[in-house]
Amino acid sequence: MISQKRRYARESSCRWAVTSLLLLVVLGPLRAQEPADTNYDESLVPAYELPDPLVTFDGQGITDSETWLAVRRPEILSVFAEQVYGVTPRLPVRLESELLDTRADALEGKATRKTIRVWPLGKETGLAIDLLIYLPNSARGPSPVFLGLNYGNQGVEADPSIRRSRNSSARPGEQAHRWPLSTIIDRGYAVATFHGGDLELDRHGSGCVGPDAAVRPLLDDVDPSRSEPRAGNHWGSIGKWAWGLSRAADALEQEPAIDSSRIIVLGHSRTAKTALWAAANDDRFAMAISNNSGQGGAALGRRVFGETVAASYSLSGSWYCPNYEQYGGNESSLPVDSHLLLATIAPRRVYVASATQDGWADPRGEFLAAWHASKVWELFGVTGLPSERMPEPQTSIGHFVGYHLREGEHEITPWDWNRYLDFADRHLRRRRVLYNFDGDSCLSTKAHSRGPVAVDEEDVRTLIDEVAYPGSRVDTVLVCINAQVMYYPSEVGTLRGTRSTAAEREAWPPSEQQRFANLQAFFDNDIDPYAIMLEESRRKGREALLTFRMNDDHGNDFLRTRFQEEHPEFRLGDQPYRGLGALDFGIAEVRSHVVDLIAEAVNRYECDGIELDFNRFPSFFRAELVQEERVARMNELVQEVRRRLDEIGARRDRRLILAVRVPSNYGSSPPTPDSARAIGCDVAHWTRHGWVDFVTVSEFLFERGDLPLAQWREALPLVPLYGGIECTRGGGMRN
Repeated sequence: MISQKRRYARESSCRWAVTSLLLLVVLGPLRAQEPADTNYDESLVPAYELPDPLVTFDGQGITDSETWLAVRRPEILSVFAEQVYGVTPRLPVRLESELLDTRADALEGKATRKTIRVWPLGKETGLAIDLLIYLPNSARGPSPVFLGLNYGNQGVEADPSIRRSRNSSARPGEQAHRWPLSTIIDRGYAVATFHGGDLELDRHGSGCVGPDAAVRPLLDDVDPSRSEPRAGNHWGSIGKWAWGLSRAADALEQEPAIDSSRIIVLGHSRTAKTALWAAANDDRFAMAISNNSGQGGAALGRRVFGETVAASYSLSGSWYCPNYEQYGGNESSLPVDSHLLLATIAPRRVYVASATQDGWADPRGEFLAAWHASKVWELFGVTGLPSERMPEPQTSIGHFVGYHLREGEHEITPWDWNRYLDFADRHLRRRRVLYNFDGDSCLSTKAHSRGPVAVDEEDVRTLIDEVAYPGSRVDTVLVCINAQVMYYPSEVGTLRGTRSTAAEREAWPPSEQQRFANLQAFFDNDIDPYAIMLEESRRKGREALLTFRMNDDHGNDFLRTRFQEEHPEFRLGDQPYRGLGALDFGIAEVRSHVVDLIAEAVNRYECDGIELDFNRFPSFFRAELVQEERVARMNELVQEVRRRLDEIGARRDRRLILAVRVPSNYGSSPPTPDSARAIGCDVAHWTRHGWVDFVTVSEFLFERGDLPLAQWREALPLVPLYGGIECTRGGGMRN
């Protein structure tokens, strides 16, 4: 058992919870049917013990993922079915479908909208759901999809041409604020949704149920297990709606424009409870998102805070099976709690969200459930939530288990959706064709020219046009902004070429003199060519990342920095290409300086994130530093970069990507996970902890056909992996 005492007086996160949740009693909207004795005082939460996810009901410890899946997970699901949601009957699924309508220019041309009528048990039963689907017209392949329930299809978008759902009185666009369709489509995701009342009329009293609310629940008419009165384990509305979500998944598997391996089931409030139960039972859902689900969803019932078992059953008993009623006021006798429901979704991804003024849903109880469930993900070698400390409002945390606490009331908002889209991007995005620009590209390249010549702002835009033209397969543009020196006026680092003497500049080859002149001309005229490259890439719908060269060993005078001059002892050597330009990452001041440079660059530029390029040059530590020390120090650096990006991302209201280009072996042999770790780069560790979002494997300065991508794929199963092709030709140095 996991003991939870009244530690609120000792924990700052709990102190915050007490303050905010007491305030919401005064400021937040109260539900009309809310019991008078509802508890919103953290000090009145009873001491309680949670069933341990890793101990079976008969006391067997679970130490591996195989036993979890074979023993513990099934017994947990069985109890939830028997005692909470009801047992799903074995109905004879025989899917039939028919396209009712389609519109190719929905959402101002961004999407194709279609309505498909789905008969899960065959047409002769008459039981059907009308599945409303939005497909991004810009998709280059099958799209991942968000799937959820609504209160009437016509309420999702203010378009009178949308077919009205049966048993729904929703006005056109009434729920559109909960479905920011344009934003979702712009991010590359499809949307699929249907009215829960197609299967089961919600008798709770929603304003969108329609005039037939007193009719016997529709699905019971074809349920052979139906009885009057309901048997103790007879499924309630949540179970029926969850069954319907699985039938919608059946239909989506037949839709060529949908990637059915990336279905994200999502809900708000009662439909969030449904989404969790659907994901627990159907592992085709790659991700589950619970928005303000409360009791019967993600919130711990044993806390007896806000919505309790008794209150929920009294107000909405039809959602659950009759057996659930006995646990009202007796929560500790229920063998399960919400953390176990979340845990049954492992190792797939789950995201739980709360709101500061939604005490009824018990934000702290939702957070704690996600925290206690996280240990199950660790059985699979990944992390869930990072800490038992509840995050500050407006902060998204977690890896395979995500969580945020939004400021505001019981609602799903665009801010919530942006967090869910970020989470989905992080875990489910696969396809990328990346184009990586060197920092010199905008200083050297002009259309139809040979060699470096004077360039202007229009030349920089043309550079992006040549990559991100209509029909181009490039998804992501990377822009390099350093090589020890920075390619912009920096307060932390040194602008390229500015530490060279006049005599050294005179000795530069004409090509370098022209590049330096171009760089000076841009910034003297308040033009930042790298900002233009990023801006143009994003304007053309491409993901735009900075790329940061982690070390450089050229040793050229125009790459000299003030930091190196002031600290010659921080260099790895004293000869060009043998440590003269490279910094020693075994020194804390060096690591701190590099992190500060990265943070400055990301703060300066409006970008989607940054790539850490360990490929050139892969020298970071002195030979005498043992491997495990190298790994520990580089882990510290990458974790700190992730933390800084999260801080910046929070201010920009989106998560920033952290990518990695793995270190090469200077072309002597193909780069492998072991060779990378030997020099301090434990890339697998970075991905397991959620610090890194995708990884690129390429060679040093030349193209090779034997990149060991299979080895890297085995080592990095959790993130997208891309193979790199170098544009250098000839003997490896002629470009």
